[in-house]
Amino acid sequence: QILSGHSMVFGAGELGIINDEMEKIFLPDLKQDEFIKSIIKLRGNYINFLSVISNKAYVTDKLPLNFHWLGFIKLIFPNAKIINIKRDPIATAFSIYKTLFSEGTLEFSYDQDDIISFYHLYKDIMKFWNGFIKNDMLNINYDELVNYPRDQAQVIFDYLNLSFDDRFLDIQNNKRSV
Repeated sequence: QILSGHSMVFGAGELGIINDEMEKIFLPDLKQDEFIKSIIKLRGNYINFLSVISNKAYVTDKLPLNFHWLGFIKLIFPNAKIINIKRDPIATAFSIYKTLFSEGTLEFSYDQDDIISFYHLYKDIMKFWNGFIKNDMLNINYDELVNYPRDQAQVIFDYLNLSFDDRFLDIQNNKRSV
């Protein structure tokens, strides 16, 4: 919501396109050339979709499951900037556990042990990618963002090479639906 206050940023919400398509790509036993064609097609479809919903220079896609595909996201979109908001694991787990998601999605979210296992998977994957794409990934602590929004927002906007204005913090004035 803070980022989408900038005139050059469109907050697209949680787009499932990358996750859904990557899951399809990995289902069959694709040969290398078919795999590459599928990845190129995904890139084209995603860019076309983004051009339909916005003409802004930057688009945010905050689907939490994108962490699973970071390597492919960087391969498909080399200029992508990753912002990882790290939240307390207990708060995250409770939030997931108490939420009724759409049928067939986030099946792990209805069992506490599965949530814990999934969190460890997330943590391991993020540790791995922080070692490889650390220049293209910014890690922000959620509590620090809530407690020091101006300081943390400034870090985020600096990372993206965008100008920052304190008005972006007035998210109640942002007309974008969440």
